[in-house]
This record gives sequence, structure tokens and C-alpha cells, in this order.
Amino acid sequence: MDSSVKAAFARARKLDRIAAGIIVVGGVAIIFTVVSMLVLIVGFAMPLFGTPTAHRVEALQSTVSPGTRPVAAGVDDYFELGFVVDSAGLIRILNLRQKSTRETIPLRDDGQNSTITSAERWGGENFTFLWSDGVSTAHTVQLSVEFDDAGTRSLEADVIDRSRFDSVTTGSAPTASAIRIAGDGLVTYVELTSNKSLTITQQKESEDFLGNVTREDETFQLDIESLGGSPSVFNISEDGRHLFVGTQSGQIGHWDLRKIGNPELRTVVREGHAAITALDFVFGDVTLAVGPEA
Repeated sequence: MDSSVKAAFARARKLDRIAAGIIVVGGVAIIFTVVSMLVLIVGFAMPLFGTPTAHRVEALQSTVSPGTRPVAAGVDDYFELGFVVDSAGLIRILNLRQKSTRETIPLRDDGQNSTITSAERWGGENFTFLWSDGVSTAHTVQLSVEFDDAGTRSLEADVIDRSRFDSVTTGSAPTASAIRIAGDGLVTYVELTSNKSLTITQQKESEDFLGNVTREDETFQLDIESLGGSPSVFNISEDGRHLFVGTQSGQIGHWDLRKIGNPELRTVVREGHAAITALDFVFGDVTLAVGPEA
């Protein structure tokens, strides 16, 4: 075997060793990556199986008007801005870093001396407030950190009035209410009254390609006799198209509200015989969490 063939074999063996080394290093890197991902997943999942804990991020002195109570609160993603709504209908925007009140905004300016009796949060930053005079209002509270072209940072807060409904039931005051505003313009209002009736109002405006505006406005009382008990609590999806009602006898009904003015009872399930006292959506509108009376 001449020297040129020997040199070729030597180069081939060298390339084989290099290739084998690269394969080994690549395999080890892949194994390390997979193990790291598993460790990361386990690290995120383990708290789900542990005892719930809470820790205080900030503490402020009372930020509500004397003689009132807080009915809603929230903070931004960076824990720099916050807000508190009191039963007098005032929302205070708070600077959490400076522990001070930036501004105070009345949620209603119609001159009525009404107070908030209940508050319901939906869609993250949206709220429905039920007032003592039977009025329900929807508001969006937006807290954000903004940067301009020069990189200057500023804290922004905005309170947006979204909708308002007067009670549609005569002779019985509402004890709970909810307003939902969908992206396609559908507005749904639900109220539960002291005589355990559920009344729904649906409004929608649509415009055709010629610019003609069509308005649909339907108000109706929900038939709940099929549930076999009086309603104790309800919740409605963010788009206002699915209503869930819990009863004193432990049943839950699901109504499809996609056909305006024509609700359809889709399912009825029983969660024991205890009264249903809480219904809440988990993971958006995918899962319904149910709280029966103890």
C-alpha cells in the first residue's frame, strides 16, 4: 500500500473520530435539554400540588372614603399602579411605589346619591357594578406602563364607561347583575332579582355594505322551571352567549344565548343537593368552577 492510500485512510479515520465526537456532544446536549425541560415543567407544576400560599407585595393605608367599604381592586402587571373602588362609587388610582393616590374618579356623575351594592369582574380588566337605585354599569380599568420614542417611562391609567342599564324588572330589586360586551357589538345584560327571577336584555347593532344600520333589542325573562329550583347564582361567558345558572337545589343549567331573544337550554347537571353559591370560569370560558354550599 503506497503512502497516498495510507494518508487517505488516516484522514478518513480522523474524520470518523471527529464525526463520532460531534454525535456524542450533540446527543449529550439533546439529553441535557430534555432533562432541563422536564425539570422546568416539574418546577412549575409542583406548586399546584402543594399548600396554597400568599405573600404581601405592598401595603397601603385605607384608601376608601370614610364610612364606605372597598368593593373592587386591582394592580398592573408590574405592581406599580393599582386601584380601589369603594361603595360610594369612587375609584382611586394608586401609585404603589410612592404609596400615594394619583387621582380619584367618580364612576357616575349623574347627580344620583347611589352606592355600589355589588361588583363583578370579567375579562380581566372589566367590571359590572350594581348600584342601590337598581342601575348597573360596566367599566374598563386600564393600567399600563408606556415608553415614548426617547425611552422615557410613564404610568398610564384610564377608566372607560362601557355601558349602563336600568333595572328592567318592576316590583323587585335586582340583587345581582352582569353586563357583557362582545367584540362584534353584542351587549348582554342579566339581572337576578329578589323574587328569584332572571331577566336578560340583548342588544346588537349591525351595518350592511350599504351603510344601513339594523338594531336588535330583546328583553325576556328566562324560564327556569326546568331546573327544579330557584336560582341562587349565575355567570355568563365573556362574549355574552353562554349563561350558567346554579340553583338552591344543587342543579346547574346552561343556556345558549346566541340567538337573540331565543335562549336554548342546552344541559342540566346536578352537583348534589346543596345550594350552588359560586360559579366562575377558569382558563377563559373553557372550564366552569362550581362552589356548592358547605
